[in-house]
Amino acid sequence: MKQNEYFDYDGDISSAAPLVEEIYLPGRHSFLIPSENIPDAPVAEVPETELPSSAKTNAPEESQSGLSADILDAIQAFESMNLSAVKSDEASAPLPAPKPASSQEAPEEGAPEAPAVPAPEAEAEKAEEQPHEDFADKLRKVKKKAKSTAHDIKELKKKEDEKEVSKLKHFFIIVALFLLVIVIFVGVVFVFMQSINKENERIAQFNKEAAEICSDYSLRYGNPNYENLYDKYKVEGYGLTGVCFVRELDFDNDGISELMITFNKNGTYTNEVWGYSSGKKFKRLFSEKVAQKDNKKSDAYSILYRNKNRYFIAKFDDKKLNKFSLYHLRHGEFVKRYDVEYDKNTKAYTVDGKDDTDAFEKIKYAVLKEEKASVCVDDVIDLIDSFKGSDADTGQPQENMSLEAAYYSTIEDYNKRYGVSEYKEENGIAYIDGLACVEFIDFDGDGKNELLLVYRKTVKERQENERGEDSTVDVERYFCDIYRYSGSRAVIAYTDEGISNKLNNTDDIYYIVKRDKVRAYYCSNSFTNTDYGRHITAVSTEYKYQKNEFKQNFRASYTTDYGYSKYEIDGESVDKDEFNEKGYKNPLFDEEKEYDKGKYRVVYVQRKKLDGLDMKEIPKETENNIKSLNRNYNAEDEE
Repeated sequence: MKQNEYFDYDGDISSAAPLVEEIYLPGRHSFLIPSENIPDAPVAEVPETELPSSAKTNAPEESQSGLSADILDAIQAFESMNLSAVKSDEASAPLPAPKPASSQEAPEEGAPEAPAVPAPEAEAEKAEEQPHEDFADKLRKVKKKAKSTAHDIKELKKKEDEKEVSKLKHFFIIVALFLLVIVIFVGVVFVFMQSINKENERIAQFNKEAAEICSDYSLRYGNPNYENLYDKYKVEGYGLTGVCFVRELDFDNDGISELMITFNKNGTYTNEVWGYSSGKKFKRLFSEKVAQKDNKKSDAYSILYRNKNRYFIAKFDDKKLNKFSLYHLRHGEFVKRYDVEYDKNTKAYTVDGKDDTDAFEKIKYAVLKEEKASVCVDDVIDLIDSFKGSDADTGQPQENMSLEAAYYSTIEDYNKRYGVSEYKEENGIAYIDGLACVEFIDFDGDGKNELLLVYRKTVKERQENERGEDSTVDVERYFCDIYRYSGSRAVIAYTDEGISNKLNNTDDIYYIVKRDKVRAYYCSNSFTNTDYGRHITAVSTEYKYQKNEFKQNFRASYTTDYGYSKYEIDGESVDKDEFNEKGYKNPLFDEEKEYDKGKYRVVYVQRKKLDGLDMKEIPKETENNIKSLNRNYNAEDEE
């Protein structure tokens, strides 16, 4: 057997390192056999603090290498075994052989015999056999333990890998579910937004169609307004004129609106309903006269009936207004559905014999109190403006526009409708035709101008001839419209059918603007003279622009019947003295020609020829105002 010799010359026990290394590496096992030729030298004990760093840190380095506790225990056992073997070898090492006596020297007589010394070979073999057997057995145990530990480590690593894979699977499942939820959410939002967009498009389309119908009917029959019935029919009360009523309704409860519009044509009120037919075209679906008698003292009205979120409109028999039929919208057409009877004594409506009074709505157009007539006109104007403001303001482009662009577009539209401003003379009368005046006035003092337009157009008017017969004639009337800037377009804020005139003078037509330090006011005087001066109605009004609308700021009126007069200021009755002191606030209302020209601006658009020479400059002023606006508009485009 080959013996490996390990020497420790300097006492630092580094010679043990190869043995440990060989034990760690399979297939490289060596055995520590002391040499026969080297005498046993005592090994110096070195304090721990003097050991080399490699010896001090050997065990910690192994622990830090990531080995399991079982492997470290096995290594420690093996080291203990090796140290035991070393000690055993040292104990069994042979003593130095005595120096043999020379053949010439004989032992002294009487000296004791030297003890017998065992043969070195026998002692060595005996000492070698026992360590070899113990070392081999322990080595086998260490190898077995190492294999078991390696197997355990492998199994543990396998389980840990399986856990990691399981975690990854769960992670990807959660991520997939999360992505699926996001996709579903995005899909729902997309469908919802598409639905909203379609609804918005539908609403915008309806508003556009409704605005066009209202604008067309205003041109045909006049803007929403009211008149004193006494002037024409000697009836106490007021009647709506022009476009009298507008409402958006869903007659068949299908989610698509219809437009109900009522207008006064030559004293006769007519109901119409416009909507979308099967061909998706906006057209007239219903047209019938309202309930109205020849006697103008009687009310003129429409009837609406509501049942299960559906609306029905009444169709009357001219001879029997207490009995009528209800029509409802079905498949794009109005068809008869119910017969109704009205009891004047109980004021009850019965539908096919059953009382259902609460479901009926009566809409009056004539024989109204002035306050009610004024409110009706305001409501109609507001609704028409809402249609225009939504999608179609006076035919302007629908993109956002600057103030200059919006006003310029509006002016161009009026020029196309009524013609450009032009001075004319006819039958001794001087007047401004077409779009007579254009002014930019800051009515509310916010630094942003409003647009005032005064124009002349032909309307139909009912008049009484010398024989007392009513007839319809074409007459020229002046109107005033004031627009505000909404931030993206021009929106109408005020409209007046028939601007100021004078008492007992139908030739002089004018408008008034009052100014103070902060704001401006639109003022008007209205006189009606009937029955050859026996009946007079005079109204003087001042309008204040506030919160995007013109509101009545002051109103004075009086009526005269055969010399007997009644006076009112802001809706309250006053005596003549108080009226003389406070009522004649606006210029020319008291027939006096003098007024504060520093405070009021009176602009005539029609006068007797001899008085109207200064009107010749109005068309030029109007043109200059438009050009100034156009320059600002073009300058903005260049920027």
